[in-house]
Amino acid sequence: MIKVILIIVLGIYVVYITYVLYQTKREVDQAKKIVEDILKGNLHRRILNKPGRITAAFFSNVNKLVINYQNDMIRMRKIEQANRQLMTNLAHDLKTPATTLTGYLEAMKNQALSEDEKKYYVDMAHSRIVLLNEYIEMHFEWFQLHSQERSFVIEKHDINELSRSLLCLWINELECKNFKYKFDIDEDPLYVNLDSRAYARVLNNIVLNAVRHSHGSEIEFRIWRDSEHIYVSLEDNGIGIAEEEQARIFERNYRCEEAKDRNGTGLGLAIVKEIMRAHGGRVEVSSVPRLFTCFILSFRHI
Repeated sequence: MIKVILIIVLGIYVVYITYVLYQTKREVDQAKKIVEDILKGNLHRRILNKPGRITAAFFSNVNKLVINYQNDMIRMRKIEQANRQLMTNLAHDLKTPATTLTGYLEAMKNQALSEDEKKYYVDMAHSRIVLLNEYIEMHFEWFQLHSQERSFVIEKHDINELSRSLLCLWINELECKNFKYKFDIDEDPLYVNLDSRAYARVLNNIVLNAVRHSHGSEIEFRIWRDSEHIYVSLEDNGIGIAEEEQARIFERNYRCEEAKDRNGTGLGLAIVKEIMRAHGGRVEVSSVPRLFTCFILSFRHI
């Protein structure tokens, strides 16, 4: 009797093993077809993974590899797109200042120029070289941000002290352009997790925007906090920004109507927005034409 039972149990076990092997072979065959389809470029395919199966862990890892590969391909396409965009923008935006610079240099070759005329052309050529450098720097900054090639070193910084040290570098230019300025920054430390170089770019861009494009005569810089955030604001008393344009000023290459006849890359505020987004923060603008414009950065405090 016992022998008969053992034979029955063994038979059931053999049938079970045969069934499991058959199911496993079917799943592997299906997975093989899906993998072949993936290798042909269909990265949206996934292997059906049933929990508890022998193949579950293996198929799960294959799906993870495909997802990682898909993400890498998306990232590479974004880099390629940003690269093409960079080359197009450089070719377009550098043409005018380069042509103008060539004209000034050609004029300087004229032996009949007076000393005052030569000085004028030297000064104008220098300003165009500075502008060219700014164009290139801004475009490469945008390229790194847009293609996610820019890596940030996020560390704990005293934003009050960091802002003071950056603003000190602007005092000479503000005074040369007859700007009145007020810096309302507390002496006590106020800590934020940020990349100091990226914050310097943000701060310099919004100050440059006020100095170059506001047509104002006063700026006020403030740092304050509430229960959740730390705020950094820069306000000027210039021409302001029309309400319908305020939502668009952070777009790449967008220039307000008032600023279209002046030098600018159209990238400064777009870079500010991308950097703030990467820090988990925000940038907002409030403006009344002919009265004021105020840019406000917000960070989560530690």
